[in-house]
Amino acid sequence: MSGSINLTENAVTRIQGLSAGSDNDKFRVYVTGGGCSGFQYGFKFDAEVAFDDDVIEFKDFSILLDALSYPYLYGSTLDFVEDLSVLASSFKILMLKLHVDVANLFLSDFCNRSKQPSRTFAFT
Repeated sequence: MSGSINLTENAVTRIQGLSAGSDNDKFRVYVTGGGCSGFQYGFKFDAEVAFDDDVIEFKDFSILLDALSYPYLYGSTLDFVEDLSVLASSFKILMLKLHVDVANLFLSDFCNRSKQPSRTFAFT
């Protein structure tokens, strides 16, 4: 396990499968602006390692984190999830519990525009 980003066994298996037989074994995980919470997560194979990339070595591949994405991804976990109920699969970033709780305060109101009752939060 790495301190900067961790991978579940499903993510490791999927990245190994995608990179098998390829010359490129560098998998970049990055953050860009946009999306519902202000950020979008991206994933791609990248042949070039930038001078400021954090390179995390695994047995059959490397994870690349650029300097701008690093603070947002530090301590998170990359997972790969297959959802057969909607016939979809995707990589997902699982943030630290504190980040998830804080994000959920805002996501239900601003992103989903759900009809949930208003929530009141008290911080002590």
